[in-house]
Amino acid sequence: MTMLALAQNANSKTDFAKAHEKVPDLIVDLENVALATLQKYVDTTFSNRRQYDFTGRNGDRALSALEKAASSGAPTCTVLWNIHQHQTRPLKAAGKCKHFTVRVPGEQTDLHFYVNTDGSRISYISFDADTYYQIKKF
Repeated sequence: MTMLALAQNANSKTDFAKAHEKVPDLIVDLENVALATLQKYVDTTFSNRRQYDFTGRNGDRALSALEKAASSGAPTCTVLWNIHQHQTRPLKAAGKCKHFTVRVPGEQTDLHFYVNTDGSRISYISFDADTYYQIKKF
């Protein structure tokens, strides 16, 4: 049972560019990643959640977002934009990774799910430009 749904224009480079026209030096590099692969990133992270520390600021919020997007969750979340932008991770986090944008029920903003550099799981979830949660192992 898949809980992520792909928005109709999730892979549209034209729509992505229009939606981000105020972003300076925008690189439109949407990748057509299969929904099953995006779901796997979420499910792998959520099913292994006991290995990760969700106790810090926004930890509950990050875990809740993962649960809603995971195959075991109840509400369906919508992937607004497929994998894009190899960019610096949120704020002062080290390294680079790509992310996909998800609309999660109960959240006031669209969330960004950052895929670990090895492509195995979600390593960060950002809630807005200043708020993110790093999903770290204990």
